[in-house]
Amino acid sequence: MKHIYFAFATLALVSLIAGCTKDSIEDNRSGALANLELATVNSAPTKAVIDGTTFPQDGNIGLFLFKDEAATTPYGETGYANVDYAYNSEKSKWTANPSMKVGSTAGYLYGYYPYNSSASSIKTISVSSSLNGDDVMYATKQSVTDENAAQTTLTMNHALARVAITVKSNGYTGNAKLTSIKFAGAETSVSGTLDATSGTISGTTKSDVTLTVPEASQQITAEGSVYECLLVPSKAEANKQNVALTLTIDGQDKTATLSGDNGVIILQSTKSIITITLSDSGIAVSSVSASDWTSGSESSHGFGGE
Repeated sequence: MKHIYFAFATLALVSLIAGCTKDSIEDNRSGALANLELATVNSAPTKAVIDGTTFPQDGNIGLFLFKDEAATTPYGETGYANVDYAYNSEKSKWTANPSMKVGSTAGYLYGYYPYNSSASSIKTISVSSSLNGDDVMYATKQSVTDENAAQTTLTMNHALARVAITVKSNGYTGNAKLTSIKFAGAETSVSGTLDATSGTISGTTKSDVTLTVPEASQQITAEGSVYECLLVPSKAEANKQNVALTLTIDGQDKTATLSGDNGVIILQSTKSIITITLSDSGIAVSSVSASDWTSGSESSHGFGGE
């Protein structure tokens, strides 16, 4: 009987040692926190691009890390909310000081651009229509652990609609100073709230949007002056829209109407390119194209303007 008890005791001891060794390995793995660094931040073609299709390296991004895919439970004891990541030229990566740290438990990373220190939730990022403003972008769920933390890749998507307007002077005899651009009747909103976990924009109200042109950009030339309008869409469906486009030039409102057949679409991640000629008789739309901003494919329509 003693031998039997000894055998059981020995077996129990071996099992205990094995169990402790296994637990120790798991504990070491879970405790080996790694700095979260972004090896690459990709974006679709953007007006702010610097290096090909690589995300611009002169702008900071805000990152949020959660324990769950629904982005409701913070990662770790205190969580990581709106951490400012900037491009680190020495490492050729995007880093923060202090850095986010992740272990063997997967975290779910979300991001947005440009960084705003007042952003308290990844689900309530403020957006607004602007002229030559920030190309607001967002990155949906990316799983990270200590094993891929140093080589994380984030892909950004466009949150707004882009309308690039080129205005050319065609024998116009005035000063040709453009002071504002107004979109009327279109599916536009002055502002809204972006949920960067899904890309959904809420809190919009269909309204006219008037964008003020800064003095340094007001001069219209014969070659053409380009005005990048970034607009908050007031609805989520794609449709060709009737737009009354009013340019205030030399203190006078000059309006051109774009019908739905022209193919102007003001929708998230779409772009429209409009060419307008200015003469003493007013303004005329020469051409307009609409496309998916990401793919860059376009469909154009000519109008035979002046």
